[in-house]
Amino acid sequence: MIQPTFQPDPAVLLRHWFRDPATSIRPTSTGTNNKTFQVVTGDQHFMLRLTTDPTAGPRLAREMSLLAALLHLHLPFQTPAPVESLEGEWIVHAGPAGSPILATLFRAIEGRPVDRDDLSLTNQAGSALAILNQAAASKEIEAVDPLITPDQLRAFRIDPDSGCSRSELAETSSVMTVIADQWAEDHSRFPDQMIHADFYPSNVLAHEGKLTGIIDFELSLSGPRALDLAIGLWTFAGEAGTFNWAAVESFASGYFANLPVSEAEIAAIPRLILLREAGSLVHWTKRFERGLIEEGAYRWRIERLHDVHSTMEQTGEELVRRVRSALHATEKTGTTDHQ
Repeated sequence: MIQPTFQPDPAVLLRHWFRDPATSIRPTSTGTNNKTFQVVTGDQHFMLRLTTDPTAGPRLAREMSLLAALLHLHLPFQTPAPVESLEGEWIVHAGPAGSPILATLFRAIEGRPVDRDDLSLTNQAGSALAILNQAAASKEIEAVDPLITPDQLRAFRIDPDSGCSRSELAETSSVMTVIADQWAEDHSRFPDQMIHADFYPSNVLAHEGKLTGIIDFELSLSGPRALDLAIGLWTFAGEAGTFNWAAVESFASGYFANLPVSEAEIAAIPRLILLREAGSLVHWTKRFERGLIEEGAYRWRIERLHDVHSTMEQTGEELVRRVRSALHATEKTGTTDHQ
């Protein structure tokens, strides 16, 4: 059963940042781990994010440090700029001890989440991800949370209160073992660096046909850059049991125009898409065990892993072929930046 949580008043929390009340506070419809609000005070625009996970403090602290470092890399698009509270803190702790709220405030970035059916914006998103991956390999970027290990995947068990049948439990365990074995072979082949790890269209902003920003670095990890490419391909061109091949080509071409990859990285894309789903299920299992999500939402995550596994079995080889073709086409036209 989902646990009741303290329901904070955003206007009260904002007093930690502003002496005068905000002129407008509106909830947004995006986000699954947090609640977010658009805030206007005077002629300035902000985003207030409220996190109800009591264990999130260290992760958010690392995110704030990461965002501060990204601001100094002079990227051609914006990333969230955290705002210190009047007390000089990036993270404000509120609520009762049993139901804490972690509040963070960021300067708003102009734009709305991109429409992944817009191939021009999909191409720009691929380009922006490559630029971010290249910049994130800089020594100025400190380590973030490590990626899940093969042993952690093998040790995973579905919560017994999920309502899954024995056959569902056995099938999920089998899929997780396969993914763990694949990751055991892959993880030493690609060097780790900071990756976004949640490159969804909802986390990429655009205005008047131009990409303006990348947001939501809360789940950033240390992992192979090819994982970001795999997530981007899946979220911008897949997720429906198949792939929009025009979107695959558009996203991949944008990425490869700024950052070439190896044949081994391309071959690993279907396995990395599965790895991402497996890690996501582990994350959502922990949220379910803490009473942060309902059983229905948890069951959907379990079913999603099986759907993705089925999709990769059916179309994984074709995905690799299409991505490889996009790389070769980019190289042939001489648009790849080999710096």
